[in-house]
Amino acid sequence: MIDVRAFYSQYVRVVGRPSTSRSDGKEYHGSCPWCGGTDRFAFWDSGRYSCSIRASGCGHEGGDMLHFLREYLGLSFFEACEELGVDPGSKYVRSFHPLPSEDGPPSGKWQERAAAVLHRGQLLLWSDRGRGALDYLRARGLTEETIRLARLGYIPPTSEGRWYRDQQEQWGLSAEEDADPGVWLPEGILIPWFADGALWKLQVRRWTGWEEGHARYVQIRGSQEGLYNVDAIRVGTPLVLVEGEFDALSGQQACPDLAAYVATGATTRGRRDRWIARMGLASCVLVAFDSDPAAQIGKGAGEEGAGYWVRVLPHALRWVPWAHDLNEMLVQGQDVRAWVVLGRATAEAVKSALRGETPSANEREGDPSSIDSRCGARVESDGAQGGAFWTGDGQERDDRDALPSEAEAMRGRLPGLPTDGGILSLPLSTPGILPALPRALCPFELAVVGNDQRVRAVECRGKAQANGWCETHQHAQELLCLGATLGYPRIEFPAYRAIGEGKGCWEAYARRAPASQVRQDLPRIQKMVKRVHPSRREGPPPAS
Repeated sequence: MIDVRAFYSQYVRVVGRPSTSRSDGKEYHGSCPWCGGTDRFAFWDSGRYSCSIRASGCGHEGGDMLHFLREYLGLSFFEACEELGVDPGSKYVRSFHPLPSEDGPPSGKWQERAAAVLHRGQLLLWSDRGRGALDYLRARGLTEETIRLARLGYIPPTSEGRWYRDQQEQWGLSAEEDADPGVWLPEGILIPWFADGALWKLQVRRWTGWEEGHARYVQIRGSQEGLYNVDAIRVGTPLVLVEGEFDALSGQQACPDLAAYVATGATTRGRRDRWIARMGLASCVLVAFDSDPAAQIGKGAGEEGAGYWVRVLPHALRWVPWAHDLNEMLVQGQDVRAWVVLGRATAEAVKSALRGETPSANEREGDPSSIDSRCGARVESDGAQGGAFWTGDGQERDDRDALPSEAEAMRGRLPGLPTDGGILSLPLSTPGILPALPRALCPFELAVVGNDQRVRAVECRGKAQANGWCETHQHAQELLCLGATLGYPRIEFPAYRAIGEGKGCWEAYARRAPASQVRQDLPRIQKMVKRVHPSRREGPPPAS
């Protein structure tokens, strides 16, 4: 039996004495791992947790510890089971509350109600009642055109100064074990998150009613894990990855021609396979999470969060804002365009250094030689390893004794590409976003259409062979072996399909692409391998 209190104590500072709940056992309170509140986060002996927005929390909630690990750490179902040390097929796991439609948008009924609330919020923002909120957005440096294009709105308080509350049935939600069912609409700036034409999330930035110690951002119940402005990502276009929505809008307003700008919403969010695959389509990713001093709570949360993306996306580079964040750069009148140009030039210089090439004239846009004078960053060679890294203070450092993951997290290091007779290759390593080996069950996910006509991903659950895949899905392993041999490049296929650059993108594709589709792709990839490695011998697929 899992010790629930010990589990949550790894992420929460428990305060006070527990009380007794009618159906969930003892109730504990502590700091919220998302919004940082000191005592608004609650969890119960049953495993359920909530940072209830009724107590001015951020609104995160879930039915069990599996849900928590998948939402907070971005783990897959099998990775969460491994973390808890439970069998994915055990009766104990089946007794947990399922994570509803976690990899898709909310239900159609939720989206209809959310669209109605958003429409009303937009009208209020541009009315006399929303004048103060509109002035606040202008003070954040956003133009009226940007505000309208982003479809921002405003939710005012009631005449009694309270939050509006909807019936959950209007949103297509059920009460389950919630002692006080309902959907609360906090007062503040309303920010919609769209993806592929669907409304994934409604986020509220608290404004006049916010108090010190309360959550600044609250998501409306039923919102799903999204990636803000994800539809702006284009194949082969640079991408700037930021934390907050206002940061993304700031970049989009200042220089939309130079890159796409997307936001995760927090340093630990946006880690779903579908979003990793989408980001893999970009030519490079500048991870511009907030520049947080190490002395603050979280010990430099921006740096820690950026380290994850630098490890997962091989074409990602930590690119620190010249202020606290991108929006602050805009407000202070700093040259956002020059910052992006310089980031693109640095990314190209790093890529060229990894390949042992000299940057072309186009790649030198922004003059990388001036990096030292503008932000103190340098592009350096890593000697025999063939890698390159940049440092924010321009100082040479020797990190041979440091763990690679630590070095990457601290300094945005890109892994070096070993050479074999002048031919670049990338040896296979442990799985990236896939469950670690050995695996009991195949990690392949099948797309099924439910009675409500919504598409969901369902785990294969077939018995895994030595390489981690079941007999039916061995094609996925072959795809990953070929990708590893090529160094996991970005590959475009007919019919507007593509595999993004990096192991994470290849694993996401192998995990979900239909077998018939992959079998069509394999011959083309095999030809690429033969061109790059003409002497390569065929052999049994190694594990991944």
